[in-house]
Amino acid sequence: MPPSETPTLADPAQWRAPAAQPATALHLRNSLTKSKVPFHPMEGKEVKWYTCGPTVYDAAHLGHARAYITFDILRRIMTDYFGYNVTYVMNITDVDDKIILAARQKFLFSSKFAAAQALDAAAVSEVLAHWQQYVETKLSAYAAPGTATPSWSPDQIERQWDAYRSALVRPDDKIEPKFDLYLKTATRAVAAMAASSKLLSDADPSKRTRDATRHLLEETRDIVAASLDKASGHTLSDPSLFREYAASWERAFFSDMEALGVKKPDLLTRVSEYIPEIVAWVEKIMTNGYAYEVKGSIYFDSQAFDSHERHHYAKLEPGAKNNLGLIQEGEGSLSTGAASDKRAPSDFALWKTSKPGEPAWDSPWGPGRPGWHIECSVMASEVLGDTLDIHSGGIDLAFPHHDNEIAQSEAYFDHDQWTNYFLHAGHLHIEGQKMSKSLKNFITIREALEQHPASRIRLMFLLHSWDAVLDYKVSTLEECRAVEQQFLNYINNVRALERQEAGSTINRSRHQYHDAEKTLYAHLVGARARVHAALCDNFNTPQVMAELRDLVSKANIYMTTAKRAANIEVLVAVSGYVTRMLSLFGLSNLAAPDTAASSEDRIYPFAEAISRLRDQLRSLSQSPSLDNKKILALCDAIRDEVLPDLGVVLDDQDDGRALVKLVDAAQLVQEREAKRAKEAARAAEKAQRLQEQQAKRLEKIMKGQIAPCDMFRLGEHAGQYTAYDERGIPITDHEGAELPKSRKKKFEKEFATQTKLHEEYLRYMREEAATAVP
Repeated sequence: MPPSETPTLADPAQWRAPAAQPATALHLRNSLTKSKVPFHPMEGKEVKWYTCGPTVYDAAHLGHARAYITFDILRRIMTDYFGYNVTYVMNITDVDDKIILAARQKFLFSSKFAAAQALDAAAVSEVLAHWQQYVETKLSAYAAPGTATPSWSPDQIERQWDAYRSALVRPDDKIEPKFDLYLKTATRAVAAMAASSKLLSDADPSKRTRDATRHLLEETRDIVAASLDKASGHTLSDPSLFREYAASWERAFFSDMEALGVKKPDLLTRVSEYIPEIVAWVEKIMTNGYAYEVKGSIYFDSQAFDSHERHHYAKLEPGAKNNLGLIQEGEGSLSTGAASDKRAPSDFALWKTSKPGEPAWDSPWGPGRPGWHIECSVMASEVLGDTLDIHSGGIDLAFPHHDNEIAQSEAYFDHDQWTNYFLHAGHLHIEGQKMSKSLKNFITIREALEQHPASRIRLMFLLHSWDAVLDYKVSTLEECRAVEQQFLNYINNVRALERQEAGSTINRSRHQYHDAEKTLYAHLVGARARVHAALCDNFNTPQVMAELRDLVSKANIYMTTAKRAANIEVLVAVSGYVTRMLSLFGLSNLAAPDTAASSEDRIYPFAEAISRLRDQLRSLSQSPSLDNKKILALCDAIRDEVLPDLGVVLDDQDDGRALVKLVDAAQLVQEREAKRAKEAARAAEKAQRLQEQQAKRLEKIMKGQIAPCDMFRLGEHAGQYTAYDERGIPITDHEGAELPKSRKKKFEKEFATQTKLHEEYLRYMREEAATAVP
């Protein structure tokens, strides 16, 4: 346009605004309402989220993984999909009854183990005394009326225990869920004591070694450690004993989280670092009229709180507020006897006076330590303020822990809503059974990772609702393997096709966007909308995964149908969306992250060159003028043995060219070894069947060793007959009486059968002689 001309302005009346589509809002299942509610952060896109961390006294197990992977997935969706700015805070409980007991028991048992001497009667008797105490405490209450307690003796312990155990009446699981565990522990100790007693009576004194004593202690560890702690735990006063013990398990926990791909929290808090703040909180709660002191311990007054018009105790689980078992479990195993000090059974300790053998900090009420529930309230609020957007944890923490957190926090701030959204991850069962560390029927994270990659465990969680019960079993993980392979195959195929396309010459006379391509792209657009709706619906990842799998299935059908005419751009669009979502969920190994691209670019030319060489070798070997199967075998060896170690997969195609795919080498080797193992197992089964068949045949042949003419003169027939015909078949019995016709007929059949067997035997012996090495 010439500079002198004035531009014509567009007429606003000629433009019509498109109709607005209402955006789907994120809804969460809030444990406070037991329903799905819209999510509204208090400060725009800023989200203040606190999650209960581990009590570090033992190895983390799959129950922990259920919670931490679950909230890792939800956190990733919140930040990477919905675009929230999440401040994610997690605590480490490093001051707790479980830690105190475990640290003391480990120290005392380790000292006992280190000081062990050669096995003698005194060592066995000492273990027996510990065991008797265990049986009296844990099992004697279940003995049938009138059952006499034996005078336990190491050399008679197995017999005595069998009789005593048979008199035990198994209680209902609701009364004592640990009964089977107690019985198993006691029985294992009996076997160890019996074995040690036999060593003492052995004539060879060299068997009564220090290692034998240590083996006895190891087999009775739980019993001995608890008994030693009961006797001497109060004498341990070094604070470093508890700090170092907790720190070691904290390091192990974060090592497990890293192996699972769980992101670190934005801020980490430890109870031991917040003692002054905890003391100040307890003081203010007392000032507000919701706590009282008894013998140096401070208890929360649940009745005073519940009677206030603005407050309600047990908001999450109101039906559990009088569950004395859960209340006592929440108070800790070192707090037995404190119930009589409380005004009401539902009251709980904010501050505990420390007894000998427990860590202690100064307070206005004397040396003591925090109660379990106050710890999380203080740390969460000191970092995030007086109201949280989200608080999360396992469903087993809902009552009393989370309900007590809510009560004491609202008592401290004197308001009626400390947390706006409470999220609880569902229980994890093992093969249909509820998992429990106290019942010792758990699988540690390390044990699980020895059997399955972290991505498969995470995929299993994604395929199940995050707030429902999840059953961890072998069949479920095998299903996850198939899902994992479906995604990997598609992503790798598309990447290989994309590379192949990039290396070819563009020579098209017409576009490649026809009905089939439009249909596939429409599936992609629809899947994106349905995935969004599913994520808005309480993070419905099972539905999301179903949509992604369906999209991949449709793309595979298109790819198979279109073959060389497939539109790579559409396939890449589908692959790009799928990989983005998988990566967002933490499945970066399936998503093939960009960080691997540079190394792939370096490797690809070599893989391509080898592939072309192999193509030519195959072509030559298939020529009518050649019949060299060795060349084909070499090609297969390159494909099956050499290239997988380099992370290269070759897929033979109809046009004679192989499709080159770059895959994780470790995964390929693992798959190859698994295939070899299956083939070896099948071969072993076949060999076993052949061996059994051969053994049966040989057994049958060996029955023919006796010549038919001698068969009625030997073995069971010897001396039974006085006369025989010319073939050796009996005519008269041992008294000279002629045999009846029916019996002669029976002998005729047996003679004919033995004749055939004997002929087969002779033939077998001739064959063996012919093949024998001179």
